Amino acid sequence: MKNNRPRYQSDFLKLFLLCVAIAAPIVTWNLYHIWELRVAEDFESRCRSAAESESWDQVLSTAMQWREWRPKTSKPWLFLAEGYLESNEPQKAAVCLGSIPLSSSKAVPALVKKSQIEFDVLNLPLASEKTCLQVLELDPRLAEIHRRLIFLYALSLQKVNLVQQIRDAISR
Repeated sequence: MKNNRPRYQSDFLKLFLLCVAIAAPIVTWNLYHIWELRVAEDFESRCRSAAESESWDQVLSTAMQWREWRPKTSKPWLFLAEGYLESNEPQKAAVCLGSIPLSSSKAVPALVKKSQIEFDVLNLPLASEKTCLQVLELDPRLAEIHRRLIFLYALSLQKVNLVQQIRDAISR
């Protein structure tokens, strides 16, 4: 059976189908990305409004849903930590702050807060020391962390560590 279409119509149809095949995944990916951004904005807005109204159970519930949806994002962990702190559950807050991906720009401030909670609230100086050392690996110039370690080493009479930490603080 012979094709009765002129050759240019057949070539045009092939070109059209090729363009659709190339464009469809690009358009689909862009639409998915836009949808994903809107969902994240919705979660953030719901968490923020619940926090402003001091509805900490709602903050925790929404942030947990957000965390389940995107566990490698820092914002749900921060809202969870805030909710737990305000609900008087500092241990859970410290776990949340330690769960923020280290690649995030929020990791260093979160770990600083975690070390403060561990030392001041939970009375876990060894855990706080470990967190402080982790912070210094990410940003060795943080004076607050150097001060905390110097205080911790002086308080616990760890002379060798104290002298080393003072030298590290001075050299930074």
